[in-house]
Amino acid sequence: MTLALFALAVAAVAVPSCRVMVIERHAGEFVSAQDTETVPCARTIPPSRLRLDPVTQQAMARVDLQPGDELGPVHFIDRPIVMPGDRVAVMARIGHAMVQRSATALQSARKGERFFVRADDGAVFVAPAIGLHHD
Repeated sequence: MTLALFALAVAAVAVPSCRVMVIERHAGEFVSAQDTETVPCARTIPPSRLRLDPVTQQAMARVDLQPGDELGPVHFIDRPIVMPGDRVAVMARIGHAMVQRSATALQSARKGERFFVRADDGAVFVAPAIGLHHD
């Protein structure tokens, strides 16, 4: 009895999931998880319709994609919120005191990651990517 239940549980978990486009994207445009939906994988894996952008490490459409196009088993990661060369504000807070410096990002970072920045005076240090701030 226990063996039969275990085999049923393994069979339910072993079904891989794939992605299918739900909106149109043109070749060269970024493709995100929000542009797709998860479906059971087909018996055959479709040809590669995505490529990895070397700068942002994000998925880009290799060809024009239409709703319903199968992408296969794809894992999407969050896009960076800061790119090299972006101007950023670095803030430090201790108690009620807050210090803010302008800096330039030296590398890309996703929310929550730490990245190197160069302050206007030339100092290089690490800062956390906590999100976008607009005045």
